Amino acid sequence: MERKNEVNSIIIKEGKRNNPLFNLIEKETRAGKYGTQDKYSSGIMPVQPPYPFEKLAELYELNSYHARAIQLKAALTCMCGFNLTANGTEKEEDAMYGSIMKWIENHSSYSGSAFLSSVYNFCLDREIFGNAFLEIVRNNEGEVSGFYHIPARHCRLARDGGEIKLIQEIEGEKTEFAPFGRGEGKQSEFIMLKSYHPKSVFYGVPDYIAAIASIVLDRSAVKFNIKRFDNNMVLEHIITVVGASFGAGARKDIKDFFTNNFSGLDNAGKSLLLEVDGRNRSDVSIDVHKVSSEIKEGSYLELRKEIKEEIIAAHGVPPRLVGIASPGQLGGTAEVKEQLRMFRDIVIKPRQKETEFIFNRFILRDAFPKNLKWELKFETFDISDAAEDARFYESIMNIQDAEGRRVLSADEIREELGYKMPGK
Repeated sequence: MERKNEVNSIIIKEGKRNNPLFNLIEKETRAGKYGTQDKYSSGIMPVQPPYPFEKLAELYELNSYHARAIQLKAALTCMCGFNLTANGTEKEEDAMYGSIMKWIENHSSYSGSAFLSSVYNFCLDREIFGNAFLEIVRNNEGEVSGFYHIPARHCRLARDGGEIKLIQEIEGEKTEFAPFGRGEGKQSEFIMLKSYHPKSVFYGVPDYIAAIASIVLDRSAVKFNIKRFDNNMVLEHIITVVGASFGAGARKDIKDFFTNNFSGLDNAGKSLLLEVDGRNRSDVSIDVHKVSSEIKEGSYLELRKEIKEEIIAAHGVPPRLVGIASPGQLGGTAEVKEQLRMFRDIVIKPRQKETEFIFNRFILRDAFPKNLKWELKFETFDISDAAEDARFYESIMNIQDAEGRRVLSADEIREELGYKMPGK
């Protein structure tokens, strides 16, 4: 019986994709409406967030522009400084001012760090997870005696009858926090700040959620290039010898060469020389066929550029603030200033007001019941131009009313700009 030639092929493919970050794109519904059926304690049912906090924390490390935009918004919300304000009251004449300032500095962190550092961590959580939490502690008189940042990554909300509690779980140890104003005995309370999203009644969602796929794609593109440099992910060449065969020693030498010399950046550009022994060398030919398709560097760079722009747009941050400058816009000073103004007024100031509201209407009001006027106020970043300001105030000084009085004098302008008055 004549035996037919048979061609056997092996298709090598990756098994089931197991990239947990892609789970963020598709909502998992196995947990049900209020979460899993595991209870923290009798009668308490956890409520799962629409996007797992652990995965959002992983995303924070995947893209440098994504991380920078998060840090930038958190820092500009609170790290420019703060003060206490009250209309018509001099700070030096009111003892309550000094008491509140001292209390803020002494009751802001378990680690003893500055007040702004604690608030920064609070704002950072809000940008990463869309949710941020503060622990509120009361003294024996029921007054707020301290406030502390609760890392959101380890927190979940939970239903306890008609009440929503906060559960913090770190290495299997669980801590329960009651809603603000409803703590019993020495139980700590919590205040939550969230970025509203229609996908969840209980939790907020971060601004960048629409760019999750782009963040994961960017990391995949970078990893692709890394793997290509490390181990030549796909078959690069086929060497065909016609009219001769490889000896055992030659096969081993070629195998070792491709294994040891075609991997890694340091071996780029190396070549393999094949030599044929024998009398009829004219009947022997060696062909080298390129198999892998060329990966154009331009397409890779263009992909990463588009991803970068989408991530920055999702955050609402002006590109220049994260180190991106378009060649065609290098001279647009007025345009850049307008972008900064819009970013400050539309993105940063609303965040400042939300954070101020928490401190003024809840924390400071309960800590100082007799305080009726002092309120916390975060400073905003300045986008003014010194040269433009000089021209503006110079023109103001030349404007006079009907009686010949100037709108602003030189000393009044000096005071408005924050300089010390002569002789003071």
